[in-house]
Amino acid sequence: MVLVSSSDTKLHSRLIGKYDVRCVERKPRAIPTKELIRIGTLTSPTDELLDLTGEEIQSALRFDDEHGCKRSDGNPSSLAIRHVRSRLKALMLIYLPAYRNESNQRMNYGLTNEEIVGFAISFPKDQEAVPVEYWVNPVYMEQDQ
Repeated sequence: MVLVSSSDTKLHSRLIGKYDVRCVERKPRAIPTKELIRIGTLTSPTDELLDLTGEEIQSALRFDDEHGCKRSDGNPSSLAIRHVRSRLKALMLIYLPAYRNESNQRMNYGLTNEEIVGFAISFPKDQEAVPVEYWVNPVYMEQDQ
């Protein structure tokens, strides 16, 4: 499990135990409400790398080369990371997302005393897992657009 903290000190931070956790900036796609904040993607591309060894990262890069998935930033793809991650080692990422817009404060969320928590899980590829197929209706698919 990783509690993700930004290197940007300008946005907002929150003391959690003895740790000063800095919020990660995620721009909302629409004006946030108390019920819904649409931000698109919570994770940053390299977050899933945080617990991998150098050897696992190299293996993921080779996977990308072999499958034509090479990223322009030189980091392995999420797909490659999940393929090399041990099936015994899923990764949970916990974030404090926030956004500040001085010219349009209606877009602000996650700031002082209004912090929110988001999480993501990177599950490893498991060759023995039973594939799951699911269907969603058009209303559900459009909710995050």
